[in-house]
Parts: sequence; C-alpha cells; structure tokens
Amino acid sequence: MFMAAALALAACRPMAAGAQSWQQALDYAKLQSRVGSALPTGTGGMLSVVEAATPASVTPPNAYFIDATLAEFTAALDPAGVPLTLIDGSGGAANGISGHATNIVGQNFFGNTGSMAPGANNVTIYETNHWLANVLKYSGQDPPLPQNYRVQNHSWVGSVNSASQDQSVLRRFDYAIDASDMTAVVGVNNNPTPAMLLSHPNLMVHSYNAIAVGRTDGAHSRGATNSLYGAGRYKPDLVALAGSASAATARVSSAAAMLHEAVEGTDAARHARRLLWLGLPGSPERPPRGRPVLRLRGSLGKHGPGVVDHPVVERQGERRRRAGQRVYPARVAAEPRFAAVRFLHQRAAFRKHQHDRQCRAHLSHGRRPRLLHLEGVGGR
Repeated sequence: MFMAAALALAACRPMAAGAQSWQQALDYAKLQSRVGSALPTGTGGMLSVVEAATPASVTPPNAYFIDATLAEFTAALDPAGVPLTLIDGSGGAANGISGHATNIVGQNFFGNTGSMAPGANNVTIYETNHWLANVLKYSGQDPPLPQNYRVQNHSWVGSVNSASQDQSVLRRFDYAIDASDMTAVVGVNNNPTPAMLLSHPNLMVHSYNAIAVGRTDGAHSRGATNSLYGAGRYKPDLVALAGSASAATARVSSAAAMLHEAVEGTDAARHARRLLWLGLPGSPERPPRGRPVLRLRGSLGKHGPGVVDHPVVERQGERRRRAGQRVYPARVAAEPRFAAVRFLHQRAAFRKHQHDRQCRAHLSHGRRPRLLHLEGVGGR
C-alpha cells in the first residue's frame, strides 16, 4: 500500500535539471517545429475525469476535486489565455482538493505545461463511487447516462460488490463508450515488483472499448484478461513514460485530446476512439508483445498528406492485392497539417459479437457499491 502511494507521488516531484520531459521523449518538439501555430492543443469539446476519493484516514477525506488556482490551470499560461473551467459531476467539491487528481491526473491530462492538451479548458469531474452508481447506474435497470465527452480518464482500479456487479459495470461502461463515441482511457495496476506477475484488477482494465494503459518500465499488472469479462485479451493495450500507472493513463488521455482536435470536422472524428492508441518511447525494454506505439516524428505517411501508415491495414491490403481485390488506403485525417502524426494501433476486438445488444440485455440488479479497493492515497 505504501509503495503504491510512493509510486504515484513520484510523478509529482520536480524534474532534475536537464531531465527530459515526457513530451520531449515523444518528440513533441519536432511536431511543434513542423506545424508551428497550427499545432492542436486539445481546444474544444468537453473532457472528463473519474477520480477515486481520498480515504477517510487522509486529510482532507473524500476529496476528489482539482485545484484550479494553480498556474497549470489558469489563464496566464494557457495558449489562448483561457482558464480551466471545472464542473462538479458528483456534488462533493466542498470536500476539498485531491493531490492525486491535481498533480497526477489534471497536470498530465490538460495542464498548461505538463500535458499535450493545454488548450482543453472544459472538464467535468466525477467521484468514482458516485459515477458508478448514478451515471453508469450499474445496480438497476435504467441505462447509463450519456457521456458526451471527447476523452474520459480513469486513473483508478477497484471492484464493487461481486463478480456479477463488476460485469454489470463493464458492460455498461462499454455501452456508454460506444453510445457516446467517447475515447475512454483506463489504467492498469502498479506493480512494485515487475519481475513477479501481477494479475489485472477487474475494473476497468477488462473493458473492450476502453484503452488500457501501463508504464514503459513494465512496473504494472500484465497478462490476459480473465473469464470475468472476455478472457484472453492481453493488457495493457499501450504504455506511456511515467512514474505511475495513473500518470501514464493521464498522458495518453492528453494525447487523445490533442488528436481529437486534430481530426475534428473530418470523417476521422467519428472513428477517433478506434485510432487513438499511444505508447511513449523511452522504455529500457520493449513493450510486451509489441504494444502499439504512436510517435510524433515529423514525417508524412507514405500515402501522402493526411494519410497515415497503418500496418494492419497495409498487411490486409497486400493480401487483397494478391487476390485481385480493390484496396482502400488507411485514411485517418484529411488535414495535411497533422500528417506528421503516425498512428499504429492493434487490431484487437473493440467489441464483442453483437456487443451493443448484450450491453442492453445485461442490465443487472445489485446493491449499492461499497468502497473501492484502491491502492494508496486517492487511487494510485
């Protein structure tokens, strides 16, 4: 427990002089140099954070809100001179400020200097238990509430009352993602002993439609999903350079917010959730089983401006060429200014067979959630 909290707090410490930021490791500066003032900053649309409240033993208890008075969120450093606007989705902002929500999630997701989406200034924050019970409505018959967000971040792990309840949460979560065409980014668990295998928690790693994120140093839970909800799917989907799974998750959410702005108004915007896969370089070891990697390298895709290399489609295309079938290029964005972004995403199943129908059919009964089994202070 203590080790997990220390891993989360490590991301809050100032970088040593000369240390490379995670954006620099991703070659973000090269992208800035290439597109200049046209660089997307995540402007437009609404983002969301689902945050685990601090435990009762911590001061302040039951806190999940972000401190919007910090320079990371004020107008002074914002690219458009606009301050962060926070909406309290759970009604408990008066409980106080969460350091995890502020320094780990907020700064890396939409901070003015710590993220890749400094222009994202409209964010709704939920407390996890309230969100599960009142937004997903996992213990009743009513459908989940719409989640009309470009990106939603989940830097927490846990479980509710039983395996059947966890299944209800996951079904409803996948339904909400698909119904709202939202990009949901979830964290896997931290593992302070990477040499020893740590299995995945039930929530929310087992989701089909969310992007599950780990760390480039491999210090996270890993392996295939279990029989709870679709066995045999290897997680994490992506890895990011960070000192905790919480920070890695927020950084992937940040890149997703930036890319959403880049494809806004194009056909790709309707399929953004399927395209936003990110793994940041800098790991001493290769991500397990070739985790997908997005790199901002400043080079055009080989199909020309606005078209992005896609290895899976390329392999399919070659087979079709040999069979004499027509081949459609892997078109992603119609904007040449963002052709410097190269997407690589795996061909994993985002949906089960007839998944939408299953989600509607499995609206199970259950009890109100007990406190989540969370690592450390305020999550991870």
